[in-house]
Amino acid sequence: MTRLQKYTNKIKNDNTQDIQYFQSCNMGRFMGESIINFPKPIKHTIFKYNKYIDIDQVKGHPTICVELARKTI
Repeated sequence: MTRLQKYTNKIKNDNTQDIQYFQSCNMGRFMGESIINFPKPIKHTIFKYNKYIDIDQVKGHPTICVELARKTI
């Protein structure tokens, strides 16, 4: 809960938040300190009540384009 409170305290009045990126052990992919890093029960509860959509990159940008196209049909 402390981690969640720290996260929500960083949210600005316009519902935006600056995200800091880091690398584990200074190597590999960059991870953002965002709601995505919370445990699944917390993350999915927040998504549900705020009507967020989790866009999962299965194969990168083509997947996002296809899903956006489906939404507009």
